[in-house]
Amino acid sequence: MVQFRIQGFRNEEAFSDITNLIEKAIEYRFPSEWTDTLRIIQEPKVLRFDISKSSSEFSNIQQEFKKTMPTAIIKRVERIQSKTIWRNFILDQEMLKEKYGPSMPVLPTVMVYHGTSSTNPDEIIKGEEGFDMRYSADGYWGRAVYFAVNSSYSHAYSYKNKSSSFSTLEYGDRQMFYAKVNIGLFHDAGQQINREIKTPPPIDQYTIQQKGIPHGDQKLLYDSIKGNTQGSDVYMVYANRKAYPSYLITYTS
Repeated sequence: MVQFRIQGFRNEEAFSDITNLIEKAIEYRFPSEWTDTLRIIQEPKVLRFDISKSSSEFSNIQQEFKKTMPTAIIKRVERIQSKTIWRNFILDQEMLKEKYGPSMPVLPTVMVYHGTSSTNPDEIIKGEEGFDMRYSADGYWGRAVYFAVNSSYSHAYSYKNKSSSFSTLEYGDRQMFYAKVNIGLFHDAGQQINREIKTPPPIDQYTIQQKGIPHGDQKLLYDSIKGNTQGSDVYMVYANRKAYPSYLITYTS
């Protein structure tokens, strides 16, 4: 819930400006943990906040991360607050609501990990699209943006700092994202690999009827694919705007 304190105005124009800002904040539905939300609306830049190691927010992230990487040391967790990327993410949710209507009253989302390999995470944070399909590599389930339930899986794809100069990172520091993903209705591929996949498959008629999905004559596709490899569930999305880079985790293994 976004909270504001309004203490008075000198004229109606100032009141109108603040009212418009509040309406935009409600429209964007910023996460409850975000801070300086009015500043985010007024300024185009991305805000990055170091999460206090004494906070429950940091503790919860660390606990999840260490489930599969118990010996890792988390040095820093940054909360990423990007109005542009978040607005695109919310737009995708609105499209899913329109697609499924009352058959999906709660939109399925997951918090999962993503390593950027040789790409500096800053490129994703500063980009308009966030996780951009145009730069994705081919994988077990085709060309997609891959996210893992286990941090240990994404560790193999984490960004590793190889320089000791011109960087806020120390040599050998690693980074990965802890991201929120709109998985919608996913196709479960299990461990059946298919590198030729370009998009998720069509939703079968049984599922459409069972869930009461409105479709008319339209051919509906699943929104994502779920697979399992190397002991971890992974989710693949095949379009932009379906994932938000909520946190950037800096750590050593």
